[in-house]
Amino acid sequence: MHLSRVVLLAGLVAIPTTATAAPLTRAPKRKTVTRAPKTVQAAPIQRVPTKNRAGFTWQGFRVEWLAKVVGFRMPHRFGSFDSRIVAQQHKVSNSTWMATANAKFEFTPGVDGDYAKPLLRYSLAHSSKIAVTRGKVNFSFTDDVTGDYDKPEKSGNFPKAETSRHKRASITLDATQSFGRYDNYAVVLRGVTIDMECAAGQPGKACNSDGLWPHRLYVSIDDCSRSGGKLQCDFDLDIFRSWTPDKGGGKPLNDQMAFDVDIHYTVFGGNDGNFHAGNTNLITRTGSIQGTSMDKVRKTGNRTITGQAGYANATMGLTAFGFELTKTGNAKNRGHLGRYLSGLDFRISDRTYNKSTGAMDWSYAVAFWAPTTVKQSDVTYYLRGKLLQFGDGSTVTSSTAVPGAPNTIWADHTATGTACMEGDFFKKCANKGMPEDTKSTKAIRVVTPL
Repeated sequence: MHLSRVVLLAGLVAIPTTATAAPLTRAPKRKTVTRAPKTVQAAPIQRVPTKNRAGFTWQGFRVEWLAKVVGFRMPHRFGSFDSRIVAQQHKVSNSTWMATANAKFEFTPGVDGDYAKPLLRYSLAHSSKIAVTRGKVNFSFTDDVTGDYDKPEKSGNFPKAETSRHKRASITLDATQSFGRYDNYAVVLRGVTIDMECAAGQPGKACNSDGLWPHRLYVSIDDCSRSGGKLQCDFDLDIFRSWTPDKGGGKPLNDQMAFDVDIHYTVFGGNDGNFHAGNTNLITRTGSIQGTSMDKVRKTGNRTITGQAGYANATMGLTAFGFELTKTGNAKNRGHLGRYLSGLDFRISDRTYNKSTGAMDWSYAVAFWAPTTVKQSDVTYYLRGKLLQFGDGSTVTSSTAVPGAPNTIWADHTATGTACMEGDFFKKCANKGMPEDTKSTKAIRVVTPL
């Protein structure tokens, strides 16, 4: 069976050692959550050597299925997913800073074919007076559906699997650059990888697809504190799934799904005057999922976060993102909360930064999109950012760095991959110039004058 992967990028969290940051608001959890009975043993956190004094910042993703049948976009179950930045290398000379990395992508449908061009957004920061390290936290578990498979509309006991996982993870700081003695730290997402496969089909039936109909996905890094040479941070993951109102068009609901999820993170650290970070509030937006395009359902906004005045450069990182579908309509079958989807969008972008005030104007976009062939659903979105400020001698840039404007992260600092799977309704990967593969890697190379 094909194992799907979904990569979750880790969010930056500022950790001053001399001052207490304002408490962060965590996305509300549904009271009806049923935790999977299996005890999860997260993989031990491995010490990751500091990679120079520079790092890419993951600013989110956009994925969208593109094939059409009879003029309509095709929706699919949510399968393997990956969006992350790996293999970073930073070479700094007297006049330039060359940064290279790989953007990893995976976007997998349920059983039918389709193609996509997944997108990843990033920014970059460099300073000789900071340190940067990277790592990941793993969650591996098998969920279980509870509820009435046979007559849920009559009993009101709709089958679903709602799994929430939490880990207070320890991150070891590299002592070779005095990383464990800085005044301030921030931990942000570097991406997310989710592997999933069917572990058991609906009772009396075989597994049907390695994908799922989601009704909640939430990833978060929060509440970091330092003790000696280690950071302690809260890592949270929610994956909720269920049938659609039409029971997937007659497709079985897998009784058990096995998940292997990595939340990838980056840690920035530095002393007062060289590095500072601050949290945004958790942004909550509501909307509906059904539309003729993702543009029709996407929610966007501009925000301002004010850090400390006098820091030369700044950029934004992500610490949380997610969505939850809620019961919509009075029909009895609307107790089935899962939906097919055609696209997801969770991105942030730097706009302008004012050194004299420490204020950053930034923007965001959130979307869960399903075409009009899918039953309507209300949706709540969650997103949280983090302001990363860097002192004199630092550089913040993007893939289209412009000399004289180092504080601006331009709109096209993105990497784009490919995902393609052939099936009954789509058999044209070669015609789209793509290999038949739901995974891809895009090389990133950015050269910035110093």
